[in-house]
This record gives sequence, C-alpha cells and structure tokens, in this order.
Amino acid sequence: MKKRFRRPSPALLLSLVAVVMAVTGTAMAAGTLKLADFEGTSRDRLAGTGVIQYAAQPYDTGTSAKFDDIHTYTVKCELAKKATSGGFKWTDNVPPKPGNQGTTDKQPDYQVLDQYPNGGGYVVRMYIRPGGSAEHQHLAVYANCVKSRQQNGVPPS
Repeated sequence: MKKRFRRPSPALLLSLVAVVMAVTGTAMAAGTLKLADFEGTSRDRLAGTGVIQYAAQPYDTGTSAKFDDIHTYTVKCELAKKATSGGFKWTDNVPPKPGNQGTTDKQPDYQVLDQYPNGGGYVVRMYIRPGGSAEHQHLAVYANCVKSRQQNGVPPS
C-alpha cells in the first residue's frame, strides 16, 4: 500500500511561520533589555532599578493608657532607596487575632489601624488594648527597598 500525504494548506504554513518567528523573537529579546535602553523619562518612572534590599526594625509594643492611643512603628530604607512594600510580624508570642480572644468583652487586644510605605520607609500604626496580651510583645517592621530615580506624589496622611 502506498501512502499519500496531502499538501499542507496555506493557513498551516502561515501558522508555522508565525510560531517560529514568535519563539525566535522571544529568545532574542530575553536578557538583552537594560536600563540604558529606555528613554530618559521612562527611566525616571521605573520604580525599582536594581536589587531589592530588605530593611527591618524590631520593637517592643510597650503599654497603653487607653485603647484610642495610636502606636506607630516605622522602618527606614537606606539613603537613596525607596520602600515599595512592607509589613510587620510578631516575633515572640503572637497575640490573639482581633475578635478571637475568647473573652466576654470581645474587645481586641490589638487592632491594625493602617500600614503603608512613606517613600523612605514603611509605617505601621495600631491600637493596643491596655492590659491585653499585645502589651510588651515584640514585633518587627520590615520594608522592601529599591533604588528609584524619581518619586512622584505624596503618601496619604
């Protein structure tokens, strides 16, 4: 028996050429893009041009006279670096999450008010209940810091 192959359709040939071009174009572009390849105005707008560095600052939460007192914990990036993100972590005993204390008063031992990057670092603000399990606990505030050529805008106050 003799097998006959059909002639490929023009659509099949075109699709094969497109796939080959797409794969070789991606391979050629990989690893060749540098900061110098961008226009000057584009370079200024890049948020992170280099290695990410981490900054951390340990704190003791201290005590509170009343629950409405705002406790502020910050970490700063090295000079000429900007914080793009961050957060905090309890480093010793983790106080119960707000609302899960198992007490009858249902008042949380702590409540995170807000947290945000402020350009040169990261800020965490929270309430701490007087006499609660969050008093005198250790936490660390950290930030991801990158070199940035320009920063526009002001963080919310």
